[in-house]
Amino acid sequence: MTELEIIRDQFNEFREYSFKIPSIKNYIYPKMTTDKFGEKTSKFTIKNYMDRYDEIVKDKQYQILFKDESLISLYYKFNSDGDIIQHNLSFIPSIDNYIILEEDGKEVNRLLMNSFTDYFRIDFDKTGYQEITHCENHAHIGLKERRKKKNAEIDDINQIYYENAKTVDRNEIRFPVKHVIYPYDFIYIICKYVYHDSNKVLDSLKVDLERRVILTDLELELLNIGFKS
Repeated sequence: MTELEIIRDQFNEFREYSFKIPSIKNYIYPKMTTDKFGEKTSKFTIKNYMDRYDEIVKDKQYQILFKDESLISLYYKFNSDGDIIQHNLSFIPSIDNYIILEEDGKEVNRLLMNSFTDYFRIDFDKTGYQEITHCENHAHIGLKERRKKKNAEIDDINQIYYENAKTVDRNEIRFPVKHVIYPYDFIYIICKYVYHDSNKVLDSLKVDLERRVILTDLELELLNIGFKS
């Protein structure tokens, strides 16, 4: 089977499996074309988090809605042979409905801190590739404000996430991911490690598949994340 066929089958099968997982509230079957499954979400930042979340909910650009209103959005792009050439797989933590935007936005940032830190995404994308430090297939954990401003001051340690805070000269961490990630893989990661759903419930997501390795030989020698194949 091609990777396209495996992913299509998993999306089809999950219509039945989704009802068995306690943390999941709703499953939406993705939009499909000949070379794309799902929709690629706009980039999330600390500044636009609430707007992006509302946009995805309104436009139903997600596949899974959890009972706490968090989301999973899955996007795949394929070549003519049915191989994955790009995927963007996101866990988007919910926001509290009672949050009211203050003029300076600082209170909103404080209340959204858990959403910023729990945000999780796995990208397979050649854009910006650098061996080891920016692998083609990598995981992002959390959102961080990287904008630098001269003469900015830090008034409080929590303000490292605020727009007016001075950021240090650090690069965003991207954890290398060994192989392509199928829908069941990503759903399992979130349901098990975020929501602690039981092994028995998640057994249906454990599939014995050979997953195509993406990392280079040098990247494989170092730290990387992957499922046992």
